[in-house]
Amino acid sequence: MSLLIEYLHTLTQHEKQTLRGLNLTKRERDVMDVALDHSEETHEQQRKALGISAGNWDKLQSVLLRKCYTAMIPDGGVKLIHHLSARYTLSKHLYKEVIHQRKTLYPSLPLSEQRAYCESLLTVFLSMPLYNSNEKLLLHLLREYIAILPRTERAVQQSIYTSQIHSARISRLAGAMTLQKDRTDKKMERTLLNEYDDACILSSPKAQVYADIALYDYYAAIESDMQINHIERATRTSEQIADFRTFDKQQIHTKYATALYQVLSDVESAQREYGSLFHLYPESKNNIYPAAKYIQVCLILSRYDDAKAMLKGTFAPLLNHSRHTIAANAALNYAKYHTMVRDYPAALEMIHKGMTLLKKKLYVQYEIEFRNLQTAVFVMQNDREVALATIERNLKYLRSKGFKSSNSDFHEFYTLLRDYILSPEQFTPDETHQRIIDKWSNGIYNIYGALVKNIIQTKRRHS
Repeated sequence: MSLLIEYLHTLTQHEKQTLRGLNLTKRERDVMDVALDHSEETHEQQRKALGISAGNWDKLQSVLLRKCYTAMIPDGGVKLIHHLSARYTLSKHLYKEVIHQRKTLYPSLPLSEQRAYCESLLTVFLSMPLYNSNEKLLLHLLREYIAILPRTERAVQQSIYTSQIHSARISRLAGAMTLQKDRTDKKMERTLLNEYDDACILSSPKAQVYADIALYDYYAAIESDMQINHIERATRTSEQIADFRTFDKQQIHTKYATALYQVLSDVESAQREYGSLFHLYPESKNNIYPAAKYIQVCLILSRYDDAKAMLKGTFAPLLNHSRHTIAANAALNYAKYHTMVRDYPAALEMIHKGMTLLKKKLYVQYEIEFRNLQTAVFVMQNDREVALATIERNLKYLRSKGFKSSNSDFHEFYTLLRDYILSPEQFTPDETHQRIIDKWSNGIYNIYGALVKNIIQTKRRHS
């Protein structure tokens, strides 16, 4: 998919109508009409019918993309960067635009404006979803930014941004399941603790907040209860800082709500905290991380209409996204919803869609969750033969990825469902089963604890 087409897909009908009024040459108009009015599958046919060479077609699309940017954001510059970053699926556009501006705009800015420009870029890149993050570029921008600061400010700003870059790295490692329960990184932990000590020596509340956030991210990744201490301290300290950035307030709100949900298992408070986040910062609904957590909280509380509304507003547009991991994430959230409301055909459809996408771009965490849901659906349908075969296949898959009963809780999930499906009518949880249910009803995967309870309690009501 070309950059022009990807960009047009993110625009509203009103915004597209604005582009129809652009002053274009005849060839540009021909290409724009094709881009706006015809499905991508027909573009090659349309190009040939118009008699435009492939090379010229690509050049015309590049020219049109720049004219679209100018039409949407006439001032360009940082405003255009923010415009592109707000549509977080446009990471390629964002990186190319940053490279373009650093060659054409940045050198001509006064020093004071260069500082503001660098701060804006750092904020944008630190706010990007983990699968779009580029640590190499972040570190380059940070070095450039520190170099233009007065010497008296360098230590504090270095501390603040280094902690944020570590948070981004931790998120990426956690997403790849390199960091998780029983997979710690003591060297990283020591580094983060030293950064907090350094922030205290600097007497900088801001630096302390970001150091605490990085520690929270680390302890959250390894599922340690220590995370709650650091996010609560970061929350208290940030409230005393008058000029704290809006984006960072959102981040602390999000992380605190997540700690309430995953550490304290206080889903009612977590639901209120997420609700407050979306009320104060409506744009945060576009962030798939808090949106997905909110959906899980709503499903556990049986607030299915609230979950459905978030799915429709945030994830429906992403189901057919060109980036496979984004589309798979959307399918995963829909699969959880359909499984919890017992719409089995819809659940299996989303599970199949997600697992098919992951064949093109594997993301182990999503793959395991799709397999969990698939197994649960077959159990809920009381399809004993298929459920048992699926359980054995998924246990084999876990072993192939290095997850054993000694270092992973997923085996217990399948063991419990296997014991249940062998005799659902007579199944009564014993002490071991109850321990597993209690464990899965707390922590990062407590949606599956709620799902198991749903299965067992429903069978009891029907018995």
